[in-house]
Amino acid sequence: MDNLRPEWIRDTADALGHHRAHPEVSVFEHRDSLRFALASKVLGTNRIYLDTKFWIILRNAHLGTNTTAADERLLAILRELVANGIAICPLSYSSINELWLQDDLESRAATAAVMDELSDATCLQPPHVLFELELGNLMSSALMPKHSLKPTAELVWTKAPYYVGEPLLRSYFKTC
Repeated sequence: MDNLRPEWIRDTADALGHHRAHPEVSVFEHRDSLRFALASKVLGTNRIYLDTKFWIILRNAHLGTNTTAADERLLAILRELVANGIAICPLSYSSINELWLQDDLESRAATAAVMDELSDATCLQPPHVLFELELGNLMSSALMPKHSLKPTAELVWTKAPYYVGEPLLRSYFKTC
């Protein structure tokens, strides 16, 4: 029966069981542990930042349309680097935003597939979150110089579904 449920439902059920078994871990501690684990993974590899032009070139190579041998070779090299854990091609807010502006659903789906594969669905936080992080670290270091801060590089990563920002759970839990 379990094989009939989609993977994300099984994962959610497993996660809920973990949370029930560890009620001492707050939602914020759990989120931070996931964020730092993601940062450790990303910072432990070579990061290759691609702009929209290259994502389109790689999409075309993936589809085998409007491409050159050099484009196909680039895609093959990037796939190998990512598969071997040597590199990752993290997404930026603007790259994901450009994806949503593509009118052709087939090419959008192909672009998303290549982005997902090469980025492992990892992206930089959106600009407003990066601004808050930088400002918060600046103010904290100025007002509390002896207070240790997590390096900003460990705080800027998230998964692609949160490219517009992580949910503001803090305000939700204050109202419960």
